[in-house]
Amino acid sequence: MQTKPIAPWILLMSILALLSLNACTGDGADGIQSDTEYNATKPLVPTPPLLQAFTGVVSKQASASEVIGSIVTNNIEASGAIAIILNGIGYQNFLVDLEGVITVASGALIAYENIPVYTLIATMIDANAQSISHGTVIISVVETPDTNSSTVTESSREVPILDETIANIAENAPEGTIVGYMIMVNPQESVIQWTLIGEDKEHFNIASDATITVAKDALMRGGKIYQFLVKATNTMGDSEFRTLNITVR
Repeated sequence: MQTKPIAPWILLMSILALLSLNACTGDGADGIQSDTEYNATKPLVPTPPLLQAFTGVVSKQASASEVIGSIVTNNIEASGAIAIILNGIGYQNFLVDLEGVITVASGALIAYENIPVYTLIATMIDANAQSISHGTVIISVVETPDTNSSTVTESSREVPILDETIANIAENAPEGTIVGYMIMVNPQESVIQWTLIGEDKEHFNIASDATITVAKDALMRGGKIYQFLVKATNTMGDSEFRTLNITVR
């Protein structure tokens, strides 16, 4: 049986198909990524640095260098950032370092009567002073008890009055880190005991001046939301329970 010759057009189509396949599976030169180099999990564009929004509180009686909290930051090392700066009315009362830690500035004038809530913008900049990322920073001013005040007499004392409090803290914050302050409507009243009700209550301490701090051996995991009921007690009796929500960012 004689073999039929291959039609010229079939041979031509086969050659073109082989050439096309070779072009698609290049060796990575000239910008063509080879099959062996392709990584579907690797982003095509580097993840940009990010400053997350921050909400915290500061005591009217806060002293210089007192830590208010930390802005959660991502991808700083790859960003080329050299600083984080604050802008907005009253920004000069606060400082923030490249790690995102916000502290009270030297010579700060913090008064609830003047600015009860600071609404600021944090901006991450590079060596050319160009903005890389920004986020909002909201700091509320609260008063803490002044137990030495001569205006507080035994006859004028009353049970503590609390307000609902919201705070946040950075992931893996160490023992002693200030989370915030439990808000008191009548801050002149000295609290002798705080009562927390809720899961993982042992992870936090509340001092007599209403300062909330991270307790020993507490592990702050990102995304965790702590929800407590809080009661304050002084020589006149107990306050009503109020909620305290702490978010780990």
